[in-house]
Amino acid sequence: MNKKTTGDVARGLGQVAGASTGAAVGVVVGGPAGALVGAAVGPVLATGFEMAADRIAANRAARRGELMSEVTRVLGIEADELQQRLLADERLLEFAGRVVGAAQDISLTQKRRALSCALAAAVADPTPARLDIWELLQAAIREIDAPHIRFLHVVSSATPLPQPPEKPVDGAR
Repeated sequence: MNKKTTGDVARGLGQVAGASTGAAVGVVVGGPAGALVGAAVGPVLATGFEMAADRIAANRAARRGELMSEVTRVLGIEADELQQRLLADERLLEFAGRVVGAAQDISLTQKRRALSCALAAAVADPTPARLDIWELLQAAIREIDAPHIRFLHVVSSATPLPQPPEKPVDGAR
């Protein structure tokens, strides 16, 4: 498939999704007559789906660009030098692909910034042992969510528990 064919298929699927959704809602609300009305509003829903898909694609592209700009800024290098370093090491390139793939789908700025730091550190020192560490860290960063971050913040700023006694106290658990 070329880009035009892919776009046509995507638009067609959006129209089908819009018409199907409209018809299903129409049937639930008003029986067969409602289904006809729902199908009639299908193109409006399809346009909404298409606009949402376009916005998602634009956000993902912006996040990819932001990530790469941050990596070059942290390393103090130009984009073409970053490209050369990534292309020179297959394992580093694979790691970069995973980081970019994760970053484009993450809405939290802090997580994307942490991923860019992980990628920058891997580019700065792409030894196998370091790449193993950064691979583990990027997986952890990718999986942490806003509630986890808030919880960790609360836990880190909480008053520490008292140290347990060196000898057990009778009757204490």
